[in-house]
Amino acid sequence: MFVRTPDGMGRSQLVVQLTRRGGAGATATARNCATVTRLPALLGP
Repeated sequence: MFVRTPDGMGRSQLVVQLTRRGGAGATATARNCATVTRLPALLGP
């Protein structure tokens, strides 16, 4: 799932509701866009 939170994760009501409900039983991590765009370079050719 991609979640865009321009005001930050801490102010997002969606994130608050998901964490309150246990995230639908899923484990998640958060990455910013800069990290995601660098991942292919780290993986190599």
